[in-house]
Amino acid sequence: MNHGWTYNPDRIAASTERLAAAGYTLSFDADRPSMRGYWERQRQRGVTRVLAQDDELKLNGLWRDSNHQVRGTCVGQGSSRAIEDVHISRLVDKAIVGKYTQIAYEVMYGFARKEHWPKTHPWGCNCRNCPDGLQGTDAAEFYATKGVIPRANYSQVGIDLSKPREDLAIQWNNTGVPPVLIAAAAFHKIECHRSMTWGEYSDPIAAKQWGHVCMPRIWQGTRVDRFGCCEPDGNGGHCTECCGIVVLPSGETAFVMQQSWGAACKYPIAVQTISGPVKLRPGSYAVRQSVLESIGNQVELISCDIPSRSSFR
Repeated sequence: MNHGWTYNPDRIAASTERLAAAGYTLSFDADRPSMRGYWERQRQRGVTRVLAQDDELKLNGLWRDSNHQVRGTCVGQGSSRAIEDVHISRLVDKAIVGKYTQIAYEVMYGFARKEHWPKTHPWGCNCRNCPDGLQGTDAAEFYATKGVIPRANYSQVGIDLSKPREDLAIQWNNTGVPPVLIAAAAFHKIECHRSMTWGEYSDPIAAKQWGHVCMPRIWQGTRVDRFGCCEPDGNGGHCTECCGIVVLPSGETAFVMQQSWGAACKYPIAVQTISGPVKLRPGSYAVRQSVLESIGNQVELISCDIPSRSSFR
């Protein structure tokens, strides 16, 4: 496992300023004022769980395995899985018309690294000091201004992205992404926002605007509380998908995350909610909001949504 995020306020500010210059408002609270308090209103209506995995089962009949990250590409892995889940939820809710699609994160990762970061060690290096990684806002900037591309065989340039190619993500960090892939992404722009607190973040997540979370903690499932929620296993920068929100038997809110480390972590099979136990999909785990808040404000909380015109057809 290789971690790929560190908190860098200057880089976060730079990508936020570039988005503002392009006409985008990154702040969720400023851009979606009518959504303030949405999760609390849902709770008052009796909603106790909102999970991407429920929609995935409805659409596909099964859960996809977690990603198997090797190098520090977690921002790409977590953010692309979030967009996939948003698309699934919008299809299930009939908010858009399209078909199930997986997202090739390699294009975003390679482009953002090449544009704004130094070169990294070549694929195959396992020195544990490879200078990989992105800010969460780097991903938001790319998705909002450039877009995303579906997994497919792009035979016109001899590149098969029908399956994960982390090696290409690392290679493109140094050599650049083929322009034809950047052009293809323009057909599928993503709305991205950043929340500043976990309380604020509960609103887009409860609205199925799944996202990616970057924080200076590692979660491997070795420390679990009585509700099946994970405690941090140590310090270390990492990015995961945020794919759900539940009410615990204590009445507290917990967020559900999706890891990109394959079978490297052993998470609880289920989390106890106020409505009973909920089995979680492979690589998922729950964390109490109070535990997340105790980490402090050196985090990035990004949510995503898909305009109807950007659906994959």
